[in-house]
Amino acid sequence: MNWFLVNLEQVAMNCFIVLGIVMIYHLIVMKTLSYYETKRSQIDYTFGVLNTVSIGYFSVLSFVFQIAAIDPKENTTILNFTVLMVTYVTLYLGFKGGLFVVLVGFIGRIVSTGCSTTDLIFWLFLVATVISLRMIFYITNRPGYRLVKNLLGIELVSLFFYLGLSNDTAGIRLFKHAIHSWEAFSVLSLILGVVLHMLASENDYVAKAAYGASTDGVTKLKNFSEYNLRLEAFFNLNRLKKIPVVLVEIDIDHFKKVNDKHGHPMGNTLLRKFAELLTEESHLVPGTETFRVGGEEFALIMSSIGPEVSRGLITRLQRRWEQVQRTELDLDEPTTLSVGITTIQVTDESYQDVYDRVDHALYRAKKNGRNQIVVMLSD
Repeated sequence: MNWFLVNLEQVAMNCFIVLGIVMIYHLIVMKTLSYYETKRSQIDYTFGVLNTVSIGYFSVLSFVFQIAAIDPKENTTILNFTVLMVTYVTLYLGFKGGLFVVLVGFIGRIVSTGCSTTDLIFWLFLVATVISLRMIFYITNRPGYRLVKNLLGIELVSLFFYLGLSNDTAGIRLFKHAIHSWEAFSVLSLILGVVLHMLASENDYVAKAAYGASTDGVTKLKNFSEYNLRLEAFFNLNRLKKIPVVLVEIDIDHFKKVNDKHGHPMGNTLLRKFAELLTEESHLVPGTETFRVGGEEFALIMSSIGPEVSRGLITRLQRRWEQVQRTELDLDEPTTLSVGITTIQVTDESYQDVYDRVDHALYRAKKNGRNQIVVMLSD
């Protein structure tokens, strides 16, 4: 019983270490995604750059831990920590991520203590565990009680893992001790799994809520509230680092005629198509952000460029917009674009001055007959 309590304490320590590491990493990811204004409504670690960075992070962690924990007396601690980490890396980062973390940890073990037969058996069992977990997650990757199924799968696989090591590896030499180790691991693994699931669910909810509050429902572009926040942020950036910032406002001329003649569904289709085209063009100029600021009015905030670059983008946009309306929307009377352009000036006292000036430029473009670009660099 005393041995079980000691092992329970060790596993508890490892569990909370892993939990702390994962929570800190999750927080870093959330802050980073928020900083870069991501549009992703749910964090997914299983693909893309985020997956690569995450695997690298936990691989380095696995390597460093194996280097640091050289003392043979800490073998049980090493085992429990490693199993916990690999289990949840496999769950959150995928099969390849789990195998890679195992491989890097094995290299760390070789560097620290060499590769004995016992170590080799341990790491082979760990690879088998990852493969088994992959099969379990594949089977349970369906709607319903996915969390429960995954956790039960983890407990089942870890039981065979500990029993397989009961005669040799990591200080577990008796069947009874193997069962005790698994019992301690099982309880705290369940706690860790539930807490991580709650953490991920809460972050996903917050991300979706933030996404909905800052995003236009029709075009999926950032909305007017976000436009004001970003304009203020760019104004402050201009004041601190003297980075040039261009502001562009675009109005779709005679949009009401499209609604009246073809109906609101066609009007929404036109808005979505224009938003897609605007996004495509804005991607050609790094540092450009796109917004729908109301009705048929859109805006761009462009950093580190001059007004001549923005004018070139808009000229190309006007030409493509006419073609798209004729070929894809089948409009015999295509709408046109009125555009106002300005830059943040030294004399501007606040971002509101910039907003008023670009709005005035847009008004002048419409007043002069529409389908025009007006650049206004001073009031």
